[in-house]
Amino acid sequence: IATQGTLTIALDITITEELRQEGIARDIINKIQGLRKDKGLEVTDQIILAVEKQAETDEAINNNISYICSETLAKDLILVDSKIPDGVQVDLSDSLSIILNVVKAD
Repeated sequence: IATQGTLTIALDITITEELRQEGIARDIINKIQGLRKDKGLEVTDQIILAVEKQAETDEAINNNISYICSETLAKDLILVDSKIPDGVQVDLSDSLSIILNVVKAD
């Protein structure tokens, strides 16, 4: 809460579960974009994403899958139960990490 003269402003800074999941999705998008760059993909190249399933991030991915795919130009995002060949572990905020692979779509 801040007050200046007759003006008072109050902000609710509570982080809801929905906001937390959106933050995880944004962090995942950032990491995917970095992997795209590292692999030398063009900005317009469509990709296929494979992400190892894990309890801490699956709900955030599932609830934001359209957003993640549209921001990264992913034709498909596959959650995989087993180890991903050539998967890369990326660290997210909140002490989370995921293993994913980015492949140029045909």
